[in-house]
Amino acid sequence: APLFPLLFFRRMTTTVMHAVQDETSTAITSKTATTTTNAGAGAVNAEAKDEEQDTSLVAEVNALFEEHRIIEDLTFDINKQEKLAKLQVIRQQIATLIARIEHKYGYHHQTTANNTRIPNHENTDATADSALSQPQPPPAATTTTTSPVIPRAHYLYVKGRYSKLCGDVETASPLLMEAIKLDPELIECWNTLGDIYYARGEIVAAKYCLQSALEYDGYNKLSYITLSKILRKPTSSDEMEVMESCIESLIL
Repeated sequence: APLFPLLFFRRMTTTVMHAVQDETSTAITSKTATTTTNAGAGAVNAEAKDEEQDTSLVAEVNALFEEHRIIEDLTFDINKQEKLAKLQVIRQQIATLIARIEHKYGYHHQTTANNTRIPNHENTDATADSALSQPQPPPAATTTTTSPVIPRAHYLYVKGRYSKLCGDVETASPLLMEAIKLDPELIECWNTLGDIYYARGEIVAAKYCLQSALEYDGYNKLSYITLSKILRKPTSSDEMEVMESCIESLIL
């Protein structure tokens, strides 16, 4: 008789132990899964934050370019010295942002199509020159296969347009052309290159650049303004051709 209760007790003890082990194993698995999920979510959040910062950086550079254009071309209520000082400050700010892009993406270690290093400019601006020429460590290696928020084409455009603002069109032109080869939809790159050709008196090349910009963005006001200005400027002794160009500029 005493044997039955003993066997029953052993069986119950074994059942309880198995239940405890199963519960413990489930808890560990759940905790591991939660940790993995949290780690994955943290990586996604970090990537999203990094992308947001880069997007903000691009917007800031574009805003500075536009501010420089407005002050240089459309501001007439300040004296020349004040205007030059403001433009210099803006160029210094752009140089600092370019240095940040170079530091993050390592673009300053790459070369242009003709295998020459991209030089620095704005020699009269010590702060800007320092920001661009200061040695930067290469960025940490990354295993991501996603496209960068600031691709090389956009960097070349920014660098080229900055060079133009500094008066170095000889450096600006090849940078802008390489950027367009990499990404023909860079509208402001076409516009900037068109401005350079127009300033050189290369009217045909300037028209081509501006018309190319309009092919990708038919509503770009700067392309229309500059192209209209080019068409109104007589470039031929043929009166009929000059008249046709003027009419075309009015249609724009």
